[in-house]
Amino acid sequence: DPPARQQPSAQHEGEKRPGGCHRGHHRKAGLDVAANTIGVSLEELRTALRDGRSIAQVAQSKDVDPQKVIDAMVADAKEHLADAVESGRLTQAQADEKAERLTERITDLVNRTGGPRGGRRAVSTTA
Repeated sequence: DPPARQQPSAQHEGEKRPGGCHRGHHRKAGLDVAANTIGVSLEELRTALRDGRSIAQVAQSKDVDPQKVIDAMVADAKEHLADAVESGRLTQAQADEKAERLTERITDLVNRTGGPRGGRRAVSTTA
């Protein structure tokens, strides 16, 4: 029988994961960058996501091009990967693997409605 999968608990919330990151750290950092780029507070962005809006929709409502948000989030993620390599938490090969589809994943995140784990994608009204 395979070992039972352990569910994360509140006790492990601040625990470091392989690669040296904290659980939830990257998601929060990405949302911080998105909020700052859009010009809203992190709480305003979280509320909009909980209400079913995408990061792209929030950006457009503030006259910010969603691509600007994507670019900022990708740059931030690449900086975190470089820091992890420099500090020895990741090898360059591991960082390269993580960076491979970074732009695609962040673009999907920015366009997804229903929050970071919502799973529904926004329908683009532009061609």
